[in-house]
Amino acid sequence: ARFDDTQINAKGVFADYFSSGQSLTLNSGASASILFKIGNTTALTLDSSTNATFAGNVTATNILTIAGAATGSPYLQFTQGGSQKAYIQYVDSGDSFELQTDNQLVIRTGGSTTALTINSSQNATLAGDLTVAGGDITLGGTGRIQGVDTVTDATDAANKAYVDAQVGSADTLQ
Repeated sequence: ARFDDTQINAKGVFADYFSSGQSLTLNSGASASILFKIGNTTALTLDSSTNATFAGNVTATNILTIAGAATGSPYLQFTQGGSQKAYIQYVDSGDSFELQTDNQLVIRTGGSTTALTINSSQNATLAGDLTVAGGDITLGGTGRIQGVDTVTDATDAANKAYVDAQVGSADTLQ
């Protein structure tokens, strides 16, 4: 082995000094992994497929880049117990940004306040008011708008009870 500006001691190899433009290269066998340990605990594993596995948290101070191939769809996958639970993906074919979960998607504001929940049946629940800046609300099926409050302004939608009270028993409206 050749080590320039490094030292070898009984516990392993460490870099002593590298000037600008120099790097440390570690090579393992064709099917072996390179392990970075702190004491007896493996902190980072680089396997023969060039996958990196971190044992603890990973912090990016400014930017974390998930890079895919030029025509790929890179994603960030969340697993628990060895199975995928959710992912965030940029889909190249439609230039869309997708979130997927195995149960429900919850968006929180202010730390722990639930703002939006979308469950596995595709039902959405907003915790606050919904403002439609475009002006249109279109029901895609035979749905209903429920929970309409009492009319107070001329531009308010009317609920059935209000209309029934205004019409009474009349057969025709003027």
